[in-house]
Parts: sequence; structure tokens; C-alpha cells
Amino acid sequence: MSIVLFVFASIAALGYSLRHELAKETAGVSIIIDLPEDVAWRTLILISVSASIMVLSAGVCLSLFRGGRARPTAITWQARPANIWVLLASAVPLAMFLSDVPLADFFERSYYLVGARGGIVASLGAQLAVVAVVVLGYVAATGSLGLKLGSYPLLACYVMLMLSFGSRRFALLPVLFALGFFLARNTAGTRRGLLLGGVLSLLLLPLPLEFRSNSMHGIIPYVATLSHLDWEDIDWFGAVNNVLVSFPIIGESAYGGHPVYLSDLLVALNPLPGDAAGFYDSYQRLRLNFFTPMAGIGELGAIGWTAVAPFFAGLGAALAWIELSVRRQLVGGSLIYGGLLIALTALFSLQMVQYNLRSAVRLLFYAIVIEIVRRMLAVVVRKRQGSAVPRGGRVRPVADRA
Repeated sequence: MSIVLFVFASIAALGYSLRHELAKETAGVSIIIDLPEDVAWRTLILISVSASIMVLSAGVCLSLFRGGRARPTAITWQARPANIWVLLASAVPLAMFLSDVPLADFFERSYYLVGARGGIVASLGAQLAVVAVVVLGYVAATGSLGLKLGSYPLLACYVMLMLSFGSRRFALLPVLFALGFFLARNTAGTRRGLLLGGVLSLLLLPLPLEFRSNSMHGIIPYVATLSHLDWEDIDWFGAVNNVLVSFPIIGESAYGGHPVYLSDLLVALNPLPGDAAGFYDSYQRLRLNFFTPMAGIGELGAIGWTAVAPFFAGLGAALAWIELSVRRQLVGGSLIYGGLLIALTALFSLQMVQYNLRSAVRLLFYAIVIEIVRRMLAVVVRKRQGSAVPRGGRVRPVADRA
């Protein structure tokens, strides 16, 4: 939950304070919005109150879920060495995406979003690819020599996959891989590596903006762009604006007069695929322009406080439940699984401030469903183990009657 709160607070504080300067910056964004003062203030209130409802709900639920037990002040863990199955599992998202999208589209295409021709398999594979990079960092840190040698070619495949996207996922690669090392070994060296990965990701952030402006897309055009890119001419302020533009997007989505209905919220909460849920019937209406979707928080604000309050109260409860699950898994040594839940939660927070509500909610659904399945499997395993032990919990020796 701390990650979600950090993202919301950063967008609210920096987006509001820098709104006029960022509105003058045309590079790095697909839309330019200069919010009126009253709308900017209402947007700040919307984000702040939403985050406050979430935190209050999470605090109450944490107390209830813990049953009065004190919250641990620190988390320590002992990493388990990765095995071949972990390495193979990290290749699944790549296989999912490649099976659902034409291979030629990765190398060169006339449209920007490579997943546009894929279905739910490609969509889920694209989301899980982010987690796979973290897992590969974990394998590289804890695996045997053979697993280490196998992790780096697979990492190279994900680098090419992310490059073909031309999106900000490519910029996240260094910090994601460093996060895998940190989950394996919580040492001063891995903490410094995580910081360095964050800096490198910030330096790579302008590249997706350069890729987006190309007439052709894919690995071949993007590599050509990199070959003649002059780093001195990069608009770094535009790169920052690409993130903080979330604030005016939220304000325009909520208070710009765009029609958003309660039925749209129900569609966003529907776990069925987009076609079955009816999302594509309203997909174009929930966009500010061709390249810019409404933001999840803004969609809720456009519906009204009757949608904002219950949604963020429920969100706080869900995040509290996930946080306790993450803590138990980290303390128990299941670092990859705990890292998966953390990554999905972080992606959810980013989607909420720049993408449609349905796109964000799906990531939260993934985290909840994965944890429910894990708990069901754990119950089954415990029952099987219990049935193998005689009543009384131990075997008593029987005297020889001979």
C-alpha cells in the first residue's frame, strides 16, 4: 500500500505545484492540458481525499486482519536458491506474448502498440513480462552457474521485447532487474544496485518518447533511432512531464465534461475479458484523444463521490489484505511470490493515474486471484499432510505379542 500512496501523493504534490510550467512543455506528451485554477484545486482535493479514504480503510482493515497482533517493525528474509522451474516459469510471459502476436510485428510495423493485434493472452503476457524481469534478477543472484548462464539470454529476449513495445516498460528494465537481486540478498550492495537501477531507468525514460514519434515502429526502427540519437538534445523536462502529466489528465477526465457513467464503473470491475464485459463499446468514449486514455481516478471523479468513496474504501481493504500476504511471504522466504504481488501493486498505482480504470483494476484482480489460489492450494496441501498422520498426531509403538 505504501507504493500506491507514494505514487498518488507525488502526482498530487508535484503535479499541482508544477502545473503551469509543465503545461508549456510540448515534448514528451500526447496531450497538453492547462487546467483552470478551480479545476486544478478540485483535482488536488480529489486525489488527496481518495488517498485518505484508502489509507483510513487500510488502517482499519489491517487491525482487523491482524487480530490485534503488533505489526513487525522490520522484515528480514532468507532467500531460497532458484531452481530450473523458476527459470522456466520466467519464460512463460514471453511465450504467451509471442504466441498471440505476429512475430514480424515485433521487428517492424506501421502502428505503435504492438499488442493491439493480440488478445487477452498477449495482454496478460505483457503485464507479467515486468514480473519476469524481476524473477530473472533473482535467478541471476541465487541460481547455480548453469541457471545464471541461462538467465541472461532470457533477459536479452525480454530487453528486445520491451524495446519492441516502445513504451516506458523499456525504461524500467534496470530497476526491475536490480529489484530481483535485492529480493535475493538484502545487503548494502544490492540496495546500492537498486538505487543505481533507479537512476538508469530515469536516464532511459526519454527513449520511449523518441520511439513514439517515429513513423514506423518495432525493433528495427527503434535501433535506428538509437544509432543517431544525440543525448545532448534530449528534452529531460519533457521526460518528467511524461509522468507528471497524470495530474492534468486526472483533472480533465474528472471535470472536463466527458461523459462517464456508473455502467462504466461496473464494466471496469467486471473480471471478464473486454469483449465479454462490453469494454470496447465505450473504449473510444473513455479517451481524451486518440493517444490519451482517461485516468482511473479521473473516471471515478467524473461519476461522482458516490463512486469515489466506496471504491477507495474497498481498495484500502484489498491493499491491506495484500500487504499482510506480502509480509508473510517475505518473512517465510517466498521472495519471488512476494515480489510478484509488490510488482502488480506498483503497476496498479501507475495505471490508476494515467490509464483507464479497467486497465488498473485488472492488475489488482490478478494479485487477488493469485493469492486466493495460493491459499486454496496451501489448504489442500495441509489436509493431505494431515491425513497421512494417525489421529493423535504421532505413531505409538505396539508391543510384540509373540
